[in-house]
Amino acid sequence: MSKGDVEVGKASDLGPSRHGAILSCGFARHSRPVSVYPHGTMERARATWTDERLDDLSRRVDDGFNRLGEDLRQQRTETNARFDALEARLGSRIDGLQRTMIQMGGGTIVAVLATLASVLATRA
Repeated sequence: MSKGDVEVGKASDLGPSRHGAILSCGFARHSRPVSVYPHGTMERARATWTDERLDDLSRRVDDGFNRLGEDLRQQRTETNARFDALEARLGSRIDGLQRTMIQMGGGTIVAVLATLASVLATRA
């Protein structure tokens, strides 16, 4: 570590601390692990989760899932509409191809029969 670098590590790497992440400043003459989190922050946060806050969080999570469900339903509707349009276009093209194949097959059969009839007519 060069002069002026800041290293982030675990408490076990740099000394005892109440929290998992600490900073060590390499440019200080006497490096001392400094906690990233103020002491007691986590304890205060846990103590302030009242029923009202939990209910609010629950409502926000439910609202988020409801919005997600609505977005997915809308996406599904749009996707189905696009596939229906694609199916209609592709279906008409396949019908045209099938009609052309039947016409070509019929023309080929007629040509083969005409050739056979002419060969038989010239031999008789």
